[in-house]
Amino acid sequence: MDKKEALIKMLSQFSKDELSEILGEPRSKRKRGKGKRKKNSKKEFSKKTSDKSENKFDEIYRNIKFTDGEKAELEAAAKSDKNATVNPLRGQRSPVEKLNITCCRCREPFKVSPSLVHDVSRWTCNGCITGKR
Repeated sequence: MDKKEALIKMLSQFSKDELSEILGEPRSKRKRGKGKRKKNSKKEFSKKTSDKSENKFDEIYRNIKFTDGEKAELEAAAKSDKNATVNPLRGQRSPVEKLNITCCRCREPFKVSPSLVHDVSRWTCNGCITGKR
């Protein structure tokens, strides 16, 4: 029996915990800021399914006691909401044309949305700002 086989035979007698203790390996420590939440825990993060899900705002709204003036104001607001018409142009903005701008550092041309440009003479591309060019 050579030395390698003898060593394997001797080490097989110990458990993993005993070997790590003998070798002086540190036990795994909890990292700071990670909290006690376990990964892949189905118990803690499973959604509660109920037959009837109720809006919590409605429950709070029912428990609030309004004055007569507040009740009248709420009724008037509800009536005005029913009579209100939706703006037909809502959500139909015209597309914006991009500007052709050159970077003030690398002098390369770019097409950029005008909302991102404050001063055309001082505009810098992302590559130059982050130091990748």
